[in-house]
Amino acid sequence: VDATTTVSLDDWSGDANASAYGVGNSALVANVGSDTSLYAIQSNYGAVTANASLSGGRNDGTGTVNATAIGNAATATLCNACGDATVSGSGNQFNAGPTTAQTAYSASGGAVHGSASAIGNTATFQTTGHD
Repeated sequence: VDATTTVSLDDWSGDANASAYGVGNSALVANVGSDTSLYAIQSNYGAVTANASLSGGRNDGTGTVNATAIGNAATATLCNACGDATVSGSGNQFNAGPTTAQTAYSASGGAVHGSASAIGNTATFQTTGHD
C-alpha cells in the first residue's frame, strides 16, 4: 500500500492541507442502540507507506501536513444513547511488513502544523452516549 499526496502552490493565504492515509487491513463496525461485537483476525505482510508534502511560495496562512501508515486497524463503536447495550470482541493482529510515514513542508512565512504516524497494529473498542 502506497498513499501519496502532493500539494504544490504558488503564494497563498488561508489554509492549505495535504494528508495521506495508508492501511493494509481495516475492519470497522459501528452500531446504534444494540449489542455490538467485532472479532478480527488480521495479517499484513506487505509494506504500508504514507507520504504527504506541501510546498509553495509565500504563505500568509496556515499549512497542515499529515501522514498515517497502519499495518492493521480494527474499530468497534457503539452509540448507546438509550439502553444497556455492550460493545465486545477481540483482535488478533500480526504485522510483518514495514510501516513508514513521512511529511514534508516547504514555504516561507505563515504557520505550519504536521504529524507523521507509523503504526503496526491498532484496535479500538468504544461506547458513547450512555447516561
